[in-house]
Amino acid sequence: MLNTDTRINMGPETELVLARYLADAGGSITLGGAIVFDRPEGRPPLDLTIQTEFGAIGVRGTRFFFGPSKGRISVFVDRGTVAVTNAGVTRSLHGGDGVDLAAGQPPGDVARWKAARIASAFALVGLAP
Repeated sequence: MLNTDTRINMGPETELVLARYLADAGGSITLGGAIVFDRPEGRPPLDLTIQTEFGAIGVRGTRFFFGPSKGRISVFVDRGTVAVTNAGVTRSLHGGDGVDLAAGQPPGDVARWKAARIASAFALVGLAP
């Protein structure tokens, strides 16, 4: 738990570094591994950036997955909005959207994820979608 409103569930061998983080103001987190970031609906927007080797993820009060899916590193947004940026390209994702990532490459095309892929991703961190 980060303060009382934000939860990060991590999979095995996940590394999380809180570089600058204030519970209600935001900051930056460096990440390696699978996570589900969950900030409840109705909370004020959080100015938070999660930095990965595959790009930056801008968080605005949401629930999303980051980690391996179908043999690629991916981001899936369950609720809210996320901006994924790498190689000078930004993709905006909304609830139900996912994107695949590769180091040094722009994020892939935004696509709607099916229930089986969502369930598989969330299971990596011990959650159901």
